[in-house]
Amino acid sequence: MRVSLAKDVLSYEVGKSLVYDISNSAGTSEFVLLFDRWFNIVTSHSISSVTDERLLWLKNVFIKYLEDWQNEVHTKHPGEHKRLMATPTLIGLMFTTRNMVRLVIRLLNAGHKSVALKVLTQDVLEATFGSLRLTGRYSRNPDVAQAGYSITAVCQRKIIKMVKGANTTYAHGSLNPWTTVCEDQLPKRKRKAK
Repeated sequence: MRVSLAKDVLSYEVGKSLVYDISNSAGTSEFVLLFDRWFNIVTSHSISSVTDERLLWLKNVFIKYLEDWQNEVHTKHPGEHKRLMATPTLIGLMFTTRNMVRLVIRLLNAGHKSVALKVLTQDVLEATFGSLRLTGRYSRNPDVAQAGYSITAVCQRKIIKMVKGANTTYAHGSLNPWTTVCEDQLPKRKRKAK
């Protein structure tokens, strides 16, 4: 799934237009508006307080909505998993959101003035798995030896390439994302003689 397309579909405009244009679409509209708010929060510029209403909303509203939805499907419709989003997506979404909230709280309690959520992305992780998929070629079900070889190859060569058509914003062009950052001072610019 391309994240940019998901952001366009799960937007405030779509959520509001569903309510006005389509009868009996209140649940779908609520779902779309919920994810629009989630996208806006996780791409926000900064959170500077552990009591910020966005963090509280993520913990008390968003996660609770997903848990309630999951529990309702399991109790009222056992075995009908298609009433939920894909299980890995649901688990990953709840895992990411919970840990993002915990990380922000931890950083703020450690003395940071603010935390920019938009820089806490999984782009590096997705680029890594994209490189592993490229290394594995067309093997859809690699065994442990193949996966181990691919991971070793990526780690030893320190090559993570931008995967064509990937849904990440992680783009370094020809630069290697594993490049280390040094603390050496830049050379001073020589002054021109007058």
